[in-house]
Amino acid sequence: MDRIKRLITLLEQRGMQPNFLINLEDTSSHESRLYFMVRDEAILSDKDAVQELYGKQLNAVPTSYRMLKSRVKKKLFNQLHLLNLHDKNFGERKQMRLEAESLQYRASILFNLDEYDLVIELVEKVLQIAKEYDFYDLQLNATDLLKGVYYYKKDIKKLSFYTDVAERLKDIVLAEREAQSISRKFRLESGYFVDNRYELLSKIEEAISRLKELWERNRTYRTFEYYYLVQIQLYEQQGDFTSVIEFTKYADKLVADGMVNKNIFDRSMNIFLCVYAHLRAELYDKGLELAAQALPLYDKHSGNWFAHMENYILLALYKQDYTLASNLIEQVNKNKFSQSLPELVKERWCLINAFIDLVTKHTVSSKLLDELKEASYISKDKQGFYVYVNVLEFMYLLFNHQTSDVFETYIDRYRKYAARYLKNDKVERIKIFYKLMTLALREAFDYEKCAAKGEALFQKLKVTKAPGEAYAEVEIVPYEHLWELALDIMKQRHQDSVAEA
Repeated sequence: MDRIKRLITLLEQRGMQPNFLINLEDTSSHESRLYFMVRDEAILSDKDAVQELYGKQLNAVPTSYRMLKSRVKKKLFNQLHLLNLHDKNFGERKQMRLEAESLQYRASILFNLDEYDLVIELVEKVLQIAKEYDFYDLQLNATDLLKGVYYYKKDIKKLSFYTDVAERLKDIVLAEREAQSISRKFRLESGYFVDNRYELLSKIEEAISRLKELWERNRTYRTFEYYYLVQIQLYEQQGDFTSVIEFTKYADKLVADGMVNKNIFDRSMNIFLCVYAHLRAELYDKGLELAAQALPLYDKHSGNWFAHMENYILLALYKQDYTLASNLIEQVNKNKFSQSLPELVKERWCLINAFIDLVTKHTVSSKLLDELKEASYISKDKQGFYVYVNVLEFMYLLFNHQTSDVFETYIDRYRKYAARYLKNDKVERIKIFYKLMTLALREAFDYEKCAAKGEALFQKLKVTKAPGEAYAEVEIVPYEHLWELALDIMKQRHQDSVAEA
């Protein structure tokens, strides 16, 4: 009761900030009206808002409206303190970290108000969570608060004890930060353009050795997580997807044996990586089964859901289950959260949509093709995604009965592109398909000539394995399937022309 009384006294003495939140019950206020108009998508711009709120159209946005927007934004940030994050899709570890950080923030307020007994009560709760979930950085911060408390309480024995604890925690936190720095560097630098990945491949094994050492020495979840992510990244870039599957099983075993904290191991990430590895290892049936089972693990309003759906769709495309692929892409396109995705991810989804239209509707949008050629990331990734823009362009020429007099321009363009950007011997599949493209153009899409002259290249394509991710992006639709589709269309046209004759 004494501590409750002390808290009430603090609140009474210092008071609470007025108008801290938006009063949504007062539907006549400009703040609540703006809130509901934005929520319900009743307005699209500031001018629309001014018209609705003030009943008039203005050439310039008035100062009163700018101040209103500022207040609303500030109060919305305040309301984040009340956000309900207890959702199974949000992730238990994230929930508990935010709860511990919230407790620690309140403990810090009380520390600065010299309420040391109340600080101890909150810090004990922080430490309980931090120890259960391996938040060593939060343990260190909480321990530093206790050092301050016992310094001001002049308790030398406890100050000495927590000083020793803090020193041990510092070593662990420094190890985790080093591991984080190594992991983020390699994962970020290899996440954009293909040529970046190839350069990093020679350095990554040394990084993995250091990450494994940090984990084995400290045995914390975070040091394991960073080692785990980069080790899998190496296997992926080498094209060793069987090892990825085995490593995800190894991670599951470490969790089962208690060597990795089961309360915080990201099972959804482990399954995501395993599903992708099944795609690349050509284990499509098992991959589709895993992808369907795992879908409920991902929040539809998260980037992880879109990443999982990409793997799921690619599995369906490789399996040539185009009905499933169409159903899945429809779910993606209906998800409003897609507008919040990073630009690079949006561009990749445009490519996937284009290829699904290609195999299901036998069409390529000229407008979308032009947009992809100018896309900020794709247009620069000449060894990666832009390869597929040229493939789409080739299929567009096929679908749209272009006259043969324009083909020489494209033949020359694709030949120069391959000579300049596809030099690496690891991108053999891409080079073979580009040869098939130029062959088809040279023969003006004549079915009999393309089928006969392209047979040797087609057989070579079928036995040439896809490279690791250090060398090329994953094919959206396998090149074999694209060539078969191209031949089917040429054959149908040939048969139609014979029938007409």
